[in-house]
Amino acid sequence: MIKCPYCQSEATLRDTAIIYGRSYGNAWICTNFPECDSYVGVHKETDKPLGTLANKELRTWRKRIKLVFNSIWKGGMINSIYPKYLKDISNRSKAYVWLSIEMKLSSEETHIGMFNVEQCEQALKICDNVISKQIEPEIKFDNL
Repeated sequence: MIKCPYCQSEATLRDTAIIYGRSYGNAWICTNFPECDSYVGVHKETDKPLGTLANKELRTWRKRIKLVFNSIWKGGMINSIYPKYLKDISNRSKAYVWLSIEMKLSSEETHIGMFNVEQCEQALKICDNVISKQIEPEIKFDNL
């Protein structure tokens, strides 16, 4: 049983048409929807939740950090941020290893779909900080 962290009601597996007006598959949705507005998607072709139920505020935070975090691993930036070689691991998984170290969380706790608002804020600061260091232009004043 999945319990809603906001209203303590049970969540049920339902078609996402109730949320979006058209179907994108299933999601775990609070039985108090739409008053509670808490839900989470599922892994493709399963009923396994992608994380914890989230209200609108938390979903917004998760989307924000996901955009920034994805830019770190999808473009390979993770390899300059965290150059340690990890055998047989994707850039995405390596980025999660790095983020778990930075956030001082276990690997099981380090997934955007599991984060609360405070953890999203913390992760966003960490990611923004390393991205800004990676893209700062190198200015040389040798010939002035």
